[in-house]
Order: sequence, then C-alpha cells, then structure tokens
Amino acid sequence: MTAAAAKKPVMLCVDDEQSILNALKRLFFHVGLDIELATNGQDAIRILESKQVHLIISDMRMPEMNGAEFLSKAHEIQPDAYRILMTGYSDMASTIAAINDGRIHRYVQKPWNNKDLLNIVKDGLKLFHLEQANKRMQQQISQQNKELKELNHNLEEMVHQRTAQLKKTLAQLRGSMARSEQEKQNNLDILYNVISIHPSISAGFAVNVANLAKAIAEKMQLPTEDIENVALTALLHEIGMIGLPADLLKKPYYQLEGLEKQQFMEHASHAELILSPAPHLRAVVEGICCQYAHFNGNGYPAELKDTHIPLPARILAVARDYWLLMARRSYSKVLTPKEACTMIVRASHSLYDPDVINAFEACYQKSRDIFINSIRDGYSIDELKPGMRLRSALYNEAKILLLPKGCELTPVLIDKLKKYQRQHHQELKIDIAPQDGAATAFGAPTAPSEA
Repeated sequence: MTAAAAKKPVMLCVDDEQSILNALKRLFFHVGLDIELATNGQDAIRILESKQVHLIISDMRMPEMNGAEFLSKAHEIQPDAYRILMTGYSDMASTIAAINDGRIHRYVQKPWNNKDLLNIVKDGLKLFHLEQANKRMQQQISQQNKELKELNHNLEEMVHQRTAQLKKTLAQLRGSMARSEQEKQNNLDILYNVISIHPSISAGFAVNVANLAKAIAEKMQLPTEDIENVALTALLHEIGMIGLPADLLKKPYYQLEGLEKQQFMEHASHAELILSPAPHLRAVVEGICCQYAHFNGNGYPAELKDTHIPLPARILAVARDYWLLMARRSYSKVLTPKEACTMIVRASHSLYDPDVINAFEACYQKSRDIFINSIRDGYSIDELKPGMRLRSALYNEAKILLLPKGCELTPVLIDKLKKYQRQHHQELKIDIAPQDGAATAFGAPTAPSEA
C-alpha cells in the first residue's frame, strides 16, 4: 500500500451479488475512498483482521452469515467502524432486531438513492473521525492526568483516603436503613455529618437552607410529615456533590462553562444513588432530583413545570437560591438579605412557584431572624443537669452534629461534653427544652438555631 493510499479512509462493501458490489464501487469511486469488496462474511472478516476499516456497508441477506451477524462480529473486531446495513422490505424485522442489538449505526433500504447513500457515508466518516479525535483527546487528557497525579502524589493519596472513608460510611448507612425508626434517625445524622466533613461543601449553608425551607412549609400550613420532608430535602440537597470533582466545586456556578454546568447538575443524580437504599426517603429524593426545575418549564428536567414539580423541590429552590445569592456561589455580587429577597420575588411565576413566593415574603416580614446566619445562645456546659433534653440539635463550630434534637442528657454525656470542650477549645452553647414540655423530633438534624 502506498503512503497516499494509506491516508484514504477505507470502506468495506459486503454483498453476495457481484453486481451490487460493482455498483457501490462505481458510486464511491470519486469520493476518495480505499474500497474493499467481499462477497461473504468470512472474507470480510479476514479483511477486518488485516487492516483498519473506517466504514462498512453490508447486505442483510447473505448465505451462511447474514448481514446482522456479520456486523455484530465486525463490531467485536473493529468497534469504531461505522456500520451500515442494506436491507429489503422483507428483512425489516431482522433489521429492527439488529438495531436493537446495537451493532449497526444506520440501515439503508434497497433499492437505494445514490445521493442519500453518499450523504450517509459522508456522515458516517465524519462520525468516525470525530470519535477517533475524541479518543486521542481522552488519551491526551489521561496522560496529563497521569502527570498531574505524579506531581501531586501526596494530595491524591489524601483524596483517595477521604473517598474511601466516605464510601465506607455510605456502605454502612445502606446496610442499616431497614432497621427501626431510631436507627433511621441515626442514619440521617450520619448523612448530615458526611456533608459536614466534606471540604468543599458548607454544612452551615445546608442548615440555613433547611431552616428557611421549613419556615416556608410551615407558613403554607403543610401537614407535619410534609414539613419534615421539605426540611430534610433542603438539609441534604447538596449530598450528591461528594461525587463531583473537587476542582469543579471550587468554582462558583456563574463561572462554570457549558460542560461543567452539565457535570455540576449531575450531583442531583448522585444524591438519588446515595439515598436509593432508603425507600422512606422517596419524597426527599424526588425533591432533590427536581430542585433545578423552573416553574415556567425552562429548567432541568425540562419536561417539568408549575405544579408538576414536587412541592419540596419548589420550596427548596426558593430557600436555596436566597442563600446562594448571599454566598457568591451563583451570582458575582454578594447581596444583602433585602436585595436577595427582592431578586427572588421578582422571579415569581418564571423560576419559582408564586404560592411559595407568597409564603417566603410572609416569612421575611414576620421572622427575619431566619434570613440571617446566626447561632442562638444557650446553656453553658456548667449549667447542664441530668434529665435535661435538647430543644435543637447540638453542632460544633464546623457544623458537625454532636447530639441530636430531643436527646436526654445523662451524667456520662455531660462529662463527655465537658471533655470535648476542653480538648477542642470550643465553648458549647446547648439549647435546652423547657422542663415541662416534651421535645418533638424533627426527623433529622435541624439547625444550630430554629426559626
């Protein structure tokens, strides 16, 4: 083979009728292809085993080995080759089966139209070259990543260890989801701590969003179970981000480009995978997965609009975006609470449910303390007595859960809290429920402070 011929794309035509092969050769003679001909599947396979082929055209009806069977074997030998099946009307059922089997890219019905077939072949060659370019790019990226890993060996090792720890925690969580209600509560606490310990995810942000979402749900007078689902949806709405690359999480959303934005949106799917072993969290999973749906139908998923969007997702979108606007994560400017509220209200009917916006505005007018990031003062460690119950969950400065809401203090627990405070040099403030009232479980860690 000459050097000039080697640069030509190679097309393999397979048909048991020589007249058909001759017609195809005449048709593609001036296209600039190196054309190989074979009258049966076995000869064609030998050609595939001896040289690279860019595109294959095969007839369906051939003795010993039909076109679908041949193209399936061709896929095993040269999976990148673009595969076209020629078929008559009577072969349509077999053609559909071949398409479903995934071994052909296009089919052409006999008798073919020369212009259409030429265009199909040109499209197939373009796709082949694009896939080859993509593979080369992937190899280049892989090589660059390898070099980066060698330069950052210690950092990568730390990332692998952290990932292994998180996977171990999640694996333990999946194995315990079928236990009692108390065990479910413990599992939710673990989930929250998974978020808290991740270096690129703010647990304080999740708590603020959960507080506001819960207040909106209460203002809408939803049933207690629905309020709990809304608050838990908001608290865990970023848990899927543990599956995103660290470099992606370092960028604010407004700086992400097209592919990066698509990759970022995948965190909702990661959350579904993480939470799928817990059927009792189905409403929470739906809310997290649909959190980027817009009320006017222009969001993601695109087919969702207005009241077809799960209510927890509609409430989460408002609470989440309010806090994002003040954290420079979705907008280049850091807004004040008033500016953020104004911007959220302006997007009513387009991005957000107007009923949710009405409740949001009512909360802002009545309970502005939930619109700022503040930690309520409580009892000091020295003021604690056995028998007291926590009115709200206890977190450390890193917003990691130490004790769940409703927990009854014992002498042992009080001693542990004192020891923790001495070792970590953190002054803990504990929110204690009134002695004559029973603490009510929220169903998940709620916040350092409650609305």
